[in-house]
Amino acid sequence: MKRNAVDRLYKIENGLPLSIDEIEELTMLAVQADPSDSNKYPFWICEVSKIELDPSSPRFNQLQVCWYEPKHTRGKKHTASFTSEQYLNAGFTAQVSNSTDKRDKHSKPKLKKRICDWIEKECILVVFSHLLSGGKIPKKVHETLLSIPSVRNAVGL
Repeated sequence: MKRNAVDRLYKIENGLPLSIDEIEELTMLAVQADPSDSNKYPFWICEVSKIELDPSSPRFNQLQVCWYEPKHTRGKKHTASFTSEQYLNAGFTAQVSNSTDKRDKHSKPKLKKRICDWIEKECILVVFSHLLSGGKIPKKVHETLLSIPSVRNAVGL
């Protein structure tokens, strides 16, 4: 057990991908994108917010995740989409909804709710501990993503 902890710490410190068994809350994931995605991105980035371990639950062994989206530079339209290569090299930030609480007029500027969803473990491509400063994907995780055929083909390598 001590050896596993040392190995995990080494992976986290050096930005290496983690194994599927090392998923826990607040871990980052690269997930296989839906083929019907209008942006045609090869993968999506998300953060695990909950792991359902109750065998009696209909969502048993599923993960609740909060989605991340690529950051847009200042002055650019937020509707503009990235190419697959730009997406792979982009910085990411938590995706939030712009809904406001109609009951309290003072809550309008404060309310930012993260967009969450449930996913199956089968759609996970890469598990990693955190994003680097600026929301960038760690270099070793980036290399691992490029070794996946669906991502490599989408980027054009």
